[in-house]
Parts: sequence; C-alpha cells; structure tokens
Amino acid sequence: MGMAFSLVKKEVTGSWSGAGATSAELETLDSLTNDVIAVAVDEKAAGYMERFSKWGSAQEAFKLWAERIVKSIDDNRAMK
Repeated sequence: MGMAFSLVKKEVTGSWSGAGATSAELETLDSLTNDVIAVAVDEKAAGYMERFSKWGSAQEAFKLWAERIVKSIDDNRAMK
C-alpha cells in the first residue's frame, strides 16, 4: 500500500511520499552600488533513491545550483 500511495503522490505532486525537498533563494548585489543584479528562487524535490540517505537530495540540489551559477557567470563573461 505504501509504495502505491507513493507512486500516486509522485504522479500528482511531482515528489515521492516522505521525500521532502531542498529550496534556495539567491540575491546578487552590485558591490559598488548595492543594486540588485539578479534574484532566483528554486526548489528541488528529492528523487526516489535520494530519500533513503540523510543528505542525498540536499547535496544533489546544491551541486545542481552551483553548476548553474558557474554557467551563468561564464555566459555573462562571454557576452562582454
């Protein structure tokens, strides 16, 4: 019954039963003017296997966000 409920919840909400999620908010400021340059909010639901480890979903989420931030910085440098 538990697995069936988890599968239904995954289809309806996009996350597994009891899996939780990791979320982050980012605000980038200009160091000279203190003006807001960029803001971001994101949430990553834990995958099926990640829910069995203490930090699995958080580690994966922060790795993904770090890669996205680096890519964004690199892309902005390339445009200049």
